[in-house]
Parts: sequence; C-alpha cells; structure tokens
Amino acid sequence: PDMLEVGNGGMTTDEYRSHFSIWALAKAPLLIGCDVRAMSDETKEILINEEAIAVNQDALGVQGKKVKGD
Repeated sequence: PDMLEVGNGGMTTDEYRSHFSIWALAKAPLLIGCDVRAMSDETKEILINEEAIAVNQDALGVQGKKVKGD
C-alpha cells in the first residue's frame, strides 16, 4: 500500500475506519493522502486513533495475520 485514502471522498466513515485499520495491521506507512488543512472532524478522529497507530508502530515490526479460519 502507498498512501491512505481516508478523507479523500468516495467512502463512508465505516469504510474509512476499515481502510485505516487494514493499513495499521499491514504495518504500512501511515501517509496521509488528504488535505489536512480541510479534513473533517471524523477524518481527524480516524487518523489520530492511538490504538490503531500503536498496532502499526509495534516494536516487533511484524504485520498482522489470520490466526483462525472460518
């Protein structure tokens, strides 16, 4: 993944949250791709989620993986 699409339009808030969460789990660089000068409060809330960022910045540096099948 290259940059986050959160706040760029075209997705629901839930889709943006899912997108950010997947990036965090994948240990992808959290590069903000929207105009931070004009982002909504919802977008800001997603982008500063400390728990998701902590997962992304975990010291082990290992991305998440599926641990149980359906």
